This record gives sequence, structure tokens and C-alpha cells, in this order.
Amino acid sequence: MTTERALSTETKKPGLVDQTIRQYVDSIEFTTHARTRNSRDAYNCDLTQFRDFCYDQGIRFLEQLRPENLCEWIDELKDEGRTETTISRKEASLKGFLKWAKDQELLPEDLTEQLPKFKLPERLFQALNPEQIEALIESTRSQRTLKHAVLIQIALKTGARADEIVKRKVEDIIQSDNGQVGIKFDHKRKECYRIVPLDAEAGTIVKKYLSELEHLLEKKLRPDQPLFPGLRGRDCLSRQGFWLIIQNHGNKIGVSGLSPNVLRNTFVANFAGNLKELIIILGLEET
Repeated sequence: MTTERALSTETKKPGLVDQTIRQYVDSIEFTTHARTRNSRDAYNCDLTQFRDFCYDQGIRFLEQLRPENLCEWIDELKDEGRTETTISRKEASLKGFLKWAKDQELLPEDLTEQLPKFKLPERLFQALNPEQIEALIESTRSQRTLKHAVLIQIALKTGARADEIVKRKVEDIIQSDNGQVGIKFDHKRKECYRIVPLDAEAGTIVKKYLSELEHLLEKKLRPDQPLFPGLRGRDCLSRQGFWLIIQNHGNKIGVSGLSPNVLRNTFVANFAGNLKELIIILGLEET
């Protein structure tokens, strides 16, 4: 059974497969494909595991790769009990590498055609893989405003429920002295709340959105104003409106049935902390 570990300066064995993966990880294409640190770390681990699989199979040089090797790796992941979401993410990581290798003329053929087209696994717990996350974030860049981008970033980076997100007010954006941004969510008990910190990417977009919102309304924002105004500008965005926005962007990237709940699941699937921390961040703790 192979193990996942980050690429390091020490290699398991010298070989072109290892060297080529290193070249890809250091390339502009890799950083463009995996924009966030979490995505880069995940892709790194996936490619490290694939490298180890290649060496275990006696494959040292990239040109030794055959379509059946890719299928064997996927079968091995299934035998190890990997979830469909994890396998889908690893397929996306491998696709990015193989496509780059073909573009660099390091492979004689496009082996990515041997891997299935990425799609949302059809099961109860649905979550996006890193490739889909990047595509979803990218799909918001063509919008005239940052509203869609902020909605999706908050959903992906906090795991909050749809009704929690649409009900946020301007005062629920918390900015610390060091520039970090967090979102305040009400707890089930009215006197309690939780603050979920955002990463630098999401925090920057939220701050830009506040400036944009103030410009659109042509007046200084009040603390009690809806963070996401509805059609009339005064009421907050409805849950249905939020759902339609998510569904529309899902269709843009070829993921049908995308919903706020899938984004919440995606946060859970990629959460790096322990179960107790996750429960608190999701607002499931009663005390």
C-alpha cells in the first residue's frame, strides 16, 4: 500500500518520473492550475503517491507509462478503500501533470484520454475535487460584480449553511488589526456566535466587495445592512437566489446539481483540523 507524503528534496529513487514531476511542480502551469495553498499541497501529495506507484511497478521513465498503468493505479486506490471524492481529486491531479507533460513533448500521446471525465460523484455525500474548486472560483471572474465570488468563497472557506450566509450583515465582517478577515455567524442560541477566519485570498475579495458595495449604493455602509442585498436592494438575498447562483456556476464548469450543501461538504472534505474543531466551526456545538 502506498503512502501519501509531500514532495521533498530527498527522492525515493532517481528517475525521470520523479524529475519530471518536480519540473511540473516548479512550473508556472502548476501554480496557475492550483492557485490556493491547499490545492497545491493536495496535488503535491497526489503526485508523490503516483510517483511511488510508478517505482513500485518498475516504471522509472515517463515514456514507459501505458494507459493500463493509470487504470491499475485507480484500481489500487479503490482497493485501499479511498472514497470516490478522493479518487476523483487524484485523477484531476494526475490529469494536470499528464497534460503538461504532453504539452512539453515529454509524452508521445495524451494519456489523459484514458482517465474518465471529471464529474460529481453520484452519491449522498457530494464534494468537489481541487480541479472543480479552481474551475468554480474561476467562473466568477467574468461577473460584473464580486457578489458571486464572495458568496462562493464564503461557502467554500467556512462551510456555513445557505441560510447563514445570505443573512449576514455588513457588521458580521470582522477585520483584525493584522488585516485578517473573519465572518461572524449566529449560533443556535441567540446570545452565542462563532467567528470563522478566511484565508488571504477570500479575505482580499471580501474587502474589495465591501468597497464595491458602498460604491454601488452610493452611500456609506451601515452595520445592519444586508451583506448580500436582494433584488430590491434592501432585503437580503433569498436562499433560492443563492441556490440559483451556485447552480448557474456549476453548469458553467460542467457540474450539474451543484448546491450550497455540496460546497459545505467540500469544506468538510478538505478540513485539516480535528473533529472537535470542525464541529465548532460548523456551528454544531451546543455550548
